Amino acid sequence: MYANVATKKYKGTTYYSVRVAETHYPHGKRVNKIVKIIGNTTSPNEVENLKKMAWEYIIETKKDITLSLSEIRKIRPQSPVGLMKTINRVFSSLDVLQPLKKIFINNYEEFIEEITYRFYAITSERMLYLLTGKPKDRYYRLLDTIFLRKRELEDLFYNALVQKGKITNHEVKIDTTSTYFEGNGISLAMYGYSRDHRGDKKQIIILLVLLDNYPLFSYIFEGNKKDVTLFLQTVKDLKKRIHCERFTIFCDRGFFDLKYVNILENDNIFYVMAVPRRKGEWPQHHESNVKEFSFEGKRAILYENTALRKELLQELDETLKEVENALRKLTPSEIKRKYKHALKFINLKKKKLRPKMIEKEKKVLGRWIVLTNIHHKSTEEIVDDYKSLQEIERDFHVLKSELHLRPIPHRKDERALAHIYICVLTLLIKHIIEKEFGKEKLEEILEIFSYEISTEKGTILWTEKL
Repeated sequence: MYANVATKKYKGTTYYSVRVAETHYPHGKRVNKIVKIIGNTTSPNEVENLKKMAWEYIIETKKDITLSLSEIRKIRPQSPVGLMKTINRVFSSLDVLQPLKKIFINNYEEFIEEITYRFYAITSERMLYLLTGKPKDRYYRLLDTIFLRKRELEDLFYNALVQKGKITNHEVKIDTTSTYFEGNGISLAMYGYSRDHRGDKKQIIILLVLLDNYPLFSYIFEGNKKDVTLFLQTVKDLKKRIHCERFTIFCDRGFFDLKYVNILENDNIFYVMAVPRRKGEWPQHHESNVKEFSFEGKRAILYENTALRKELLQELDETLKEVENALRKLTPSEIKRKYKHALKFINLKKKKLRPKMIEKEKKVLGRWIVLTNIHHKSTEEIVDDYKSLQEIERDFHVLKSELHLRPIPHRKDERALAHIYICVLTLLIKHIIEKEFGKEKLEEILEIFSYEISTEKGTILWTEKL
């Protein structure tokens, strides 16, 4: 149920009717039903009182409650004190509480609110100021500060985790994702390969760095950059920031370039890096059943996911059968439209399949080659290390689905970049809380959310299980 206001003009007078309504979807069709008429008036001021009475009725009936953004002005949430206290406790245990209060000397409360409410899908400064009643300029000024102090904040948390013994191995995992803009976006937004499958939108590239699985550093690049072009400058910057004589870097084949591997070795950096599967001479190495071999003096490991390989080969065979039948019936232009994903296997001019390309594909499905300069670990350990890159994929999922990285509601570069960092920082806080107190404790802290509704009779409290 929700509060609804209907308006009607008659002979220059506006009439307001405040009702309690509910929405149903019988057979997928939306149907709105009026549950109770609270009152009618011609006074806009009286409308506010009637709406408060409507919400009082909704709460007293204890039925499903729907909150719309237009109602948030009248329904102000109690601060989720439990989560705020937990975040402050984390800051205190890491000895970063006082440094953070110095950085945000005028808006530390807003800084905590930015992080806390993001757990509750409050994702814009407009929603924040509607919820808290504070001037929205306080949140915008906070973003300006975050933009200027981002690097300092990253280093602060990194040093704190090292000093507390949370980071010991210095295993560095890097990967990229993209996020698009609904409009033109910021100056870095450009058209490029979209991991969100939105090639029609301008985007930026976000490179995330995990240290011992803590998401600590992030870098933003133009939306048309390839991963391989970002590798060296990222490693160069990490060398300045990471206090370790010899750290280990993990990355997928998108970052691979043989000359980069030589640079890593010259810089005394360990690496575990996947190589391209379909380019150069790499495909021929997939034919061998040898798990480990030497490539230009470097340790190379071939591993196979047997179950996945079987599944992929079956999918490929089914696709090729379908395409082969379609080649007899459809025109080249129709085939091009219908089988975009399989065009590399098709000779459109001759309307035939390409056997060599198919055989090349079958060699590599479900198989990977990893290059490394680590010799004190077994083949199985190196493979497990490389598979741990899945951690960063999970973090990307959390950023986009749980912490609502997108949409980015800002058009000024500084504030858009600060918005992204707030999401990454919230992800870091989530990791720390889960490792310190457990996932169950975090869920328990997030479970209760209270609202207060001011009425003529006083204040009503309502607790919702999220």
